[in-house]
Amino acid sequence: MFAQGVLAYNNNDYVRAYDLLQEYQKLNDLNKLDPRVWYLKGNCAFELGRKSNRSEILEMAISNYYEALILDSMSVKVRCYMALAFEQLGKIDNAFAVAFEGYKINPNNAFINYVLGKLYNVSEKREIAIKYLTVAISLHEDKKYGYASLAKWYLERAVAYEMKEDLQNSEADYIKCLKLNDTDIDAWYHYGCFLSWCKRNNDACTVFKIIQGINENYTDYAGSIKELIKISCN
Repeated sequence: MFAQGVLAYNNNDYVRAYDLLQEYQKLNDLNKLDPRVWYLKGNCAFELGRKSNRSEILEMAISNYYEALILDSMSVKVRCYMALAFEQLGKIDNAFAVAFEGYKINPNNAFINYVLGKLYNVSEKREIAIKYLTVAISLHEDKKYGYASLAKWYLERAVAYEMKEDLQNSEADYIKCLKLNDTDIDAWYHYGCFLSWCKRNNDACTVFKIIQGINENYTDYAGSIKELIKISCN
């Protein structure tokens, strides 16, 4: 049953994965002593809560992460995801506290540097955010996280540079992000808005049409794709 739960998790079927892992824990008390199960259950709840923006599911994720840490108190990875769950809930002080616990355990962990960079970005402390994100990207040379993760890290740093009005570095990071993962619709959207803000309407129009080709109903903070195409492509 554990293997089935992991398979469902790897297939992004988080509801089924959570249920299978829950049933696995009910088989015997020994299964409740495996921190991996609590961690995976936490991640399932985190993904479901993040996508639905439901606080009770995110709180459930945090409860599972706490159980994982009781059994594996030195896990940096669990603290990374717990911090992200706290951030999603708007509990930024809790997020920083958990993240710095992980950083103290291993300051050379790429993921924890990314998490701290993201938290500082959310807190609008761009210089500090860029510092941690740059370390995270540099440490990624060990290739443990995959190109999709590295793309998100470049995206996070691109946003930080953009908010500092460092347009050259911001665009460079957007381009690096999209070279690593050209299917990331959120990255395309941020880049299109960046180009529009820079009054490069022809370039923005091209990017927004790419997004429309992926999902014509996509929308985010700046409006719907159809609205943005009307503005940029006329």
